[in-house]
Formats: sequence, structure tokens, C-alpha cells
Amino acid sequence: ALISILLVSYAPWGFKASLRGFLYLNAFLALALITLDFNLFSWYVPATYLIRMSSQGMFLFVYVVVGTAFPTVVRNTGVGFCFAVGRMGSIIAPMVFESTTTEEHHEVFIALTAALALAGAWMVQWLPQDMKGKPLGEGSTTIPTETTPFAKPAPGA
Repeated sequence: ALISILLVSYAPWGFKASLRGFLYLNAFLALALITLDFNLFSWYVPATYLIRMSSQGMFLFVYVVVGTAFPTVVRNTGVGFCFAVGRMGSIIAPMVFESTTTEEHHEVFIALTAALALAGAWMVQWLPQDMKGKPLGEGSTTIPTETTPFAKPAPGA
């Protein structure tokens, strides 16, 4: 997490590039976890600790990128929706794990995890512009406040 904080504060590249980097690192480390099935503990144990730390860094950047991706007038709704979808993934993941692994074979689940991290790294390119070092503003140029349902007066008011 300390590396993530330093990247947020001091790195010359943007939030999207840092998020993409952590996703690639998670994919590589997930593939390194396949060594568990071959009893290569000298690879498996460090990969386990490193993927845990890398995942924490990735989530820090997910919070930052998602929080800056939406205009101010819909930011809380957008962030809440994104994290609700993420929670559904955390509910489904144990069932996928149980259905794709045995006591000796974990490679299908681990490869699926790596593939999802690579897909996420690929999809980062379609996020809105990187807001590192830029003011967030009010978002009124993207979504006019007159079109939001909360900006209209109540009937009879």
C-alpha cells in the first residue's frame, strides 16, 4: 500500500497507467501461483505474499480512478454502482473457485484470475481522461444539472 501511496502522490504517470501496471502485475503473480500444483514452494510462497500486496495497491487505484471518473453530480451514484457490481463478483468468486478446483489442481481458477486481470488492464484504456493533477470541477459540462431528477422542483411547490 505504501508503494501505491507514493505512486498516487509522486509518480509522473497518471492513475490509469498505475492501475494498468498493478493489473498486469496481478496477472503475472496469479500465473506464478500455479507453481503450487507442482510443489514449487520457493515460487509459490513469495507469489502469494506479493499478489496480496499488489491487489491492495490495485484496489487503492480503483478507488481513485472510479472516484474521479464521474462528474460531481453523479459521482456517488457511479462509485456506489461500481462497487456494488464488485461485491457481486466477490459473492460469485467462491462458487467459481469451488467448481473449478480440486485438492491438487488449482490452475483453471488461477488462469481465470489472471485472464480477468489482463482483461481489466485492457479495459482501462476506455476510462475517461486521467484526472491526476487536474481539478475535478463540478461536472456541469458533461451532465447539465437541469436534467437530473433532483434539480426539478416538487409538484405543487
